[in-house]
Amino acid sequence: MISVKFYKAENGSIKGFSIEGHANYGDEGGDIVCAAVSMVAQTTALSLQELLNIPIQLEMDKGNMICFLPDEYGRTQDDAQLLLRAMELGLKNIEQGYKGNIRIIEEGV
Repeated sequence: MISVKFYKAENGSIKGFSIEGHANYGDEGGDIVCAAVSMVAQTTALSLQELLNIPIQLEMDKGNMICFLPDEYGRTQDDAQLLLRAMELGLKNIEQGYKGNIRIIEEGV
């Protein structure tokens, strides 16, 4: 099962996320759930870096991804939150369709 954690501040803003595990929905290289989760997460991380120029902390390894925003990142905070909320919405939608393959968790920071 894929486990997605969104790390949230007291005010509800998303400070980062982590993804670990495998969906085990299909064969390696052909698992549509893993592919969908990877695409949503990687697009979000790339957008934070390339479109908003936020120096995120990013670690990726096979089946694992960790992404955190810096404490301060200027005027782009609202835009970053919009991207992260869109990611959260997309992954929750995937979770609804594939409950046995992905789990979303919210954790305070």
